[in-house]
Amino acid sequence: MLGPMVAAYSSYVPMNASRGLGHTGGTLDKLEAILGFNIFPDDNTFRKIIQDIGVAIVS
Repeated sequence: MLGPMVAAYSSYVPMNASRGLGHTGGTLDKLEAILGFNIFPDDNTFRKIIQDIGVAIVS
């Protein structure tokens, strides 16, 4: 929740996340369940997302 809030004020928020060890799964486990969501974008795509939107989450 903090990443998009900071990005809303014209800041850039590149974020790293990991897999979950618990029964609910981690951030990446949940994002990977979204059809078409890529948790392993290449560097150029990652940078473009951050420039366009202000926030990106990758593995």
